[in-house]
Amino acid sequence: MRYASYVAFDTRSHAFDYSFIVPARAVPADGLLLTVVDADTDSPRGREIGSVRLAKDELAEAVSRGTLLPLHPDGLNLLEVEVSAYDGSYTHQELSLATSAGGAYVRGIEVNAGDVVRIEASGSWRIGTWHNDVIGPAGFPNGALHGSNLAPFPDVAHGAAVALVGANGATTNLHVDGCAKMVSPFSGLVWVGVNDREFGDNRGQVDFAIKKRGANAAQWADPGTLMSCD
Repeated sequence: MRYASYVAFDTRSHAFDYSFIVPARAVPADGLLLTVVDADTDSPRGREIGSVRLAKDELAEAVSRGTLLPLHPDGLNLLEVEVSAYDGSYTHQELSLATSAGGAYVRGIEVNAGDVVRIEASGSWRIGTWHNDVIGPAGFPNGALHGSNLAPFPDVAHGAAVALVGANGATTNLHVDGCAKMVSPFSGLVWVGVNDREFGDNRGQVDFAIKKRGANAAQWADPGTLMSCD
């Protein structure tokens, strides 16, 4: 299973400050493979610069030491990794948003690559002043008004409840039609809003609930795929 960070453009060194959550039972016998790649456009997985494999016992030792683990794989001058325990405990935040605000980042919650994230949306609103239709998280039916969609959501119903999970261009885009749940492929923040780039004259409120917890090994093996909210 492959998890990737955001891309650090045109640099010879970078502090990613990026977290990958890996359930202990998902670590294979020969350990985890950490790879730095050049994200060339002609290679969907990137061209490898250098990589190193950390066995289970090395990971456990790094946790007990609690310090940066300096690695010197071929192709890299230095790769520093911090390994720490993660209890995967349940956390949640709620946000009530006026649809005339468009969207907002949810304060008080950050997602790690490998966390289970569940986002719920409820409420009713009107889009603009020309349309009296009262809609909810599903948005307008039958493809109406798609021309005013937000750029990340061209094919999601106009006026629908939407969310972005991640940061620095490494994000997952979600239509929150009542509920959307997945194992996040990326680390970062959660942005929520309505799918309308001309939002200033909208009327109504959308209520979001954002919940996260650690994934089990089976869930972790399928990042980005929508899961049942039941």
